[in-house]
Amino acid sequence: MIEEPNNKPRNWLAICLIVLLLIFVILIGAFLLVKMNIENKQKLTTQVNISSDPNIIVLNWSQKEPPKLPKDHAFAVTVDKKIYVFGLSDKEEASTKLEIYNTETNKWTEGKPLPIKVLFPLVAALNNKIYVLGGVNSITPSKEAISNRVDIYDINSDSWETTNSLKTPRVFGAIGVVGEKIYVIGGLSKESTFSAIPGERQFISDDSIEVFDVNSKVWSTLDSKVPVPVRNAAFATVNNKIYLIGGCKSGKVESTNCGFSGTQIYDPLKNIWEEDSIKLPESRIFSNQGAIALDNKIIVFGGEQLNNNPSPRIDILDLTSKSWKLGSPMINSQEGIAGGIVEGTLYLVGGSGKQNNEFRNIESADITHLR
Repeated sequence: MIEEPNNKPRNWLAICLIVLLLIFVILIGAFLLVKMNIENKQKLTTQVNISSDPNIIVLNWSQKEPPKLPKDHAFAVTVDKKIYVFGLSDKEEASTKLEIYNTETNKWTEGKPLPIKVLFPLVAALNNKIYVLGGVNSITPSKEAISNRVDIYDINSDSWETTNSLKTPRVFGAIGVVGEKIYVIGGLSKESTFSAIPGERQFISDDSIEVFDVNSKVWSTLDSKVPVPVRNAAFATVNNKIYLIGGCKSGKVESTNCGFSGTQIYDPLKNIWEEDSIKLPESRIFSNQGAIALDNKIIVFGGEQLNNNPSPRIDILDLTSKSWKLGSPMINSQEGIAGGIVEGTLYLVGGSGKQNNEFRNIESADITHLR
């Protein structure tokens, strides 16, 4: 009698191999799922949670409803829970668009277009009116493109009027509101933009200050001069003082060594500059406001590093202790960002990244714990 071969060991071996293969497939799937979730979270929210480090402030970033146009090198002001954004890029050209972001509804609307196309303007809000000053009317850099025009947007009537022009056409300066006056500081002007050295193009930063009385609508040039003339500084107004942070000193157009890390403080009520040793932790330049005030703090966001790369960095200056702390970085590395604060939330609009690609987004973060 011939015995049948015992196939049980082989069957068990096959079953074990199948089970191991299934476990392997499940582990691979779980790994890919976890990896995908991590990547998605990194895209939507950047969190730096290092609570043991007292010099790092956790900011949880998220993205909001994107605007219609890319917001490269735009400028914004906030009035009554709405953020008004000017100077928008439109197919790499200056634009007349005014877009308004409602922080309560997370929706965009359009205001009446600006009377003329403008990029890189300075913008200030006072008494329910928004002042749009200077800038350039063409993306091609030249003396002729720099504007001295001043237009006023009436929020209540959604209308524009043109008022007395700046004495000095300028761009990439700083602006601050103290009382019923608007102060315009430094930047590049028609008179100072390019040096007269044959064969050598240089940006020469302006050191002048102009003040506009909103009641008389008269401009005056002050005798006080910027100690270190800069363009593209971050700036903010706190306790009736205007802070210029960082920026780019005068130098060759192509130079990447123009970075200035100092903080310059102007007191309009005394018409004097105060010396201060506060230095920006990382030198960089800013294509528009670059900073925003929160109580006795100044939040500096993004900017362009000296290697020409955009930065995701958030630096927070405490004016009481005169010390800097690092905040969680933005989701995107970008410069040329517009900013606003509404009820304890910081909103950063647009900007540009590597290869000058423009962002159509808003990043926001709760900053109530900074108060």
